[in-house]
Amino acid sequence: MKYYESFSDAIVKVSWDTNTYTKNEILHHVIAHEIHHIGQLTVWARELDLSRYLLII
Repeated sequence: MKYYESFSDAIVKVSWDTNTYTKNEILHHVIAHEIHHIGQLTVWARELDLSRYLLII
């Protein structure tokens, strides 16, 4: 098994939740969350007519 495979399968337990998660699940959640933020910024830029400053529109 390669290092990154064992790393991604590592179990994480947080104090505020009874569930356990893998580092891979957490990484996927963080990426999805950041994509959401980019989308929200795009919506706000369009509402404020700032789309000329965004490369993704």
